[in-house]
Amino acid sequence: MSNVIVVCRRCEYTCEHRHMHDAAHGIEGTHMAGTERFECSNCEHKTYYYTPGYEKFKFVLDGKDNG
Repeated sequence: MSNVIVVCRRCEYTCEHRHMHDAAHGIEGTHMAGTERFECSNCEHKTYYYTPGYEKFKFVLDGKDNG
């Protein structure tokens, strides 16, 4: 997934947000449930897929649109 450019809720700047997730047991290509998030490149604020108002982000996990 590519990064997105949106207004950060914390620092209120329009900046890039990095798509991140934790790998299950460190196995590359896996996702731990509930860890998929976008992180602000400016202030490192994290927005998880279950965060209210996450509609600005397109979360895609295992080929399915979850947002």
